[in-house]
Amino acid sequence: MKTKANIAAMVSLVSLFFIWGFITVMNDILVNTFQGIFDLSATQRSLVQMSFFGAFFIVSLIYFLVSSISGKDPINRI
Repeated sequence: MKTKANIAAMVSLVSLFFIWGFITVMNDILVNTFQGIFDLSATQRSLVQMSFFGAFFIVSLIYFLVSSISGKDPINRI
């Protein structure tokens, strides 16, 4: 029974990382496509990329602050 749970967790994890990687690659393609449609400069394209990857940093920072202030890990509550 435990092996089935491990396989299900592994399939979920692999699927999550595949989707995450796919979204990251599509971001590069969409920025180049929207460059022509919206007439973006190189600076504006860089800001789009910085916003996309900066969101990971901001969310991680918020998570860290919440967990350090409350003293409990928010994931453990779920």
